[in-house]
Amino acid sequence: MPDSLVNGLFALLGAAIAGLVGYVSAIGAAVRKEKNQAVIEFQSSFQPTLAKIDPHLGLGINDFSFPGQTLVKILEEDFPRHVMAYQKFRQFLPTEKQLAFDDAWSEYCHHKSDDGRVYVHFKKYFNPATYADHLNERNVAIRNLTTLLSFAELNHKSPFESGL
Repeated sequence: MPDSLVNGLFALLGAAIAGLVGYVSAIGAAVRKEKNQAVIEFQSSFQPTLAKIDPHLGLGINDFSFPGQTLVKILEEDFPRHVMAYQKFRQFLPTEKQLAFDDAWSEYCHHKSDDGRVYVHFKKYFNPATYADHLNERNVAIRNLTTLLSFAELNHKSPFESGL
């Protein structure tokens, strides 16, 4: 075989490999970009709710001016935005984290009734019995929101690292 033909075949093979590497890198970068957008939307959905109910975030809501009905109202008003963000973000989680994420989601917004059925029900965060109970319920809501937000991590990997 002539040297020019061998050199040409190696050049074509090199170009094909380079094209394949570029394609795989571009796909990985596009997936990471989409995941990062979902993470940002997820955080943007939950963080305002957390800011409304957490007295330590400096929005002027203190323990004495925040009745339990207000907590339930805030959670119910923000829930449609939370559902959309949850559904979009969940698809980007690794399979091994999805079950824990679903459990955290269920802990946040589901309530098991006496008949064994599970409902979306935020009134579990309101028990008007005592003021101390209300503070505890608000702290539980804050903990549940914080747990959900702990799953949201941006993915800034190099396209040359393995895995997504």
